[in-house]
Amino acid sequence: MIWLNNQFLIYFIVIILFTGCKSSNIITPSNANVTLDLCVPAADTSYKKMYNVDLLPDSMLSSKITVPAFFHERDVLIANASGVFPFFKSLILATSDRAAIDSSYMKNLSKVEEGLISIRTQAEAILSELECEIFRTKQLYVQLRNLNSRKNVRLTTGAIVTGSATNITPVLITEKTPQNIAIVSGSLLSAGLSLFTLTPGSLKIKLIFFRNLLSDIWFDPVKSVDYPAGLWYILNNPKFSNTRQSSKVQLIKMRWLKFELNDSVNKKTEDLYFGTGGIFDQDELEVRISMLSELMAEVNTINVDLDHFEYDLNEFKENKMTYLKY
Repeated sequence: MIWLNNQFLIYFIVIILFTGCKSSNIITPSNANVTLDLCVPAADTSYKKMYNVDLLPDSMLSSKITVPAFFHERDVLIANASGVFPFFKSLILATSDRAAIDSSYMKNLSKVEEGLISIRTQAEAILSELECEIFRTKQLYVQLRNLNSRKNVRLTTGAIVTGSATNITPVLITEKTPQNIAIVSGSLLSAGLSLFTLTPGSLKIKLIFFRNLLSDIWFDPVKSVDYPAGLWYILNNPKFSNTRQSSKVQLIKMRWLKFELNDSVNKKTEDLYFGTGGIFDQDELEVRISMLSELMAEVNTINVDLDHFEYDLNEFKENKMTYLKY
């Protein structure tokens, strides 16, 4: 009888150990060796000047100047996004006056080039942050997947061992009632462990965001907290998208809703992906990676427009006197 009591004690301890796994199935980034400040720049870089540019409505841009053939509409919009539209305007107007192009050319050109560098720096800063955040989320995803995989292997092994022990117990026990109890107890334990193995991905991770670049894209405020004003202007201007009907922000959100969120969003989903975060499982981390990657690709297309602007500007510098006839 003492031996039976010890057997039941062992069963009880094993049950407690395995069922205890369910109550501690949430880990943190630090548990996964990924710190929260991974994507925070080491240097305290300030872009306050870039955030406070003087933006004009598009209607005012078209009424103030007539764009010559060698500059494009998006060049004007980029100059506006950079906060150097007055200098860009002076460059264009100078093409009709030889005296003006001689006297103020270098000053205006320098300011426009400074604006181009500014808007490109804004885009690169956001791209770098997105790239880092994708890397961090992928690390968390891989570690969570590996932890879940190892957990399932351990639980499967435990179920097999317990099942085997149950099968040999009746051979060692002669009393009928304790024998039945041991068989039932062992069977229940084996079944319980088997149920654990049928719930892959049971471990989750608590991920809280101090800054979430997905947030403003989803809620689309007039003024962004996380994006520089000039870059936010480009992302929200339909003239920078291929459709010219919807802005990049609107197109990104529509694709997220259709492909990543399956046309179904509630308050919990919004808080998780576009708020301050929460408890993520493997699938939800994968969705976040997908949304971050799509946003990064869209922001990266802005560099193409900046390259075109730079090309047009260089052409103007090389042939400025030719353009006086315009």
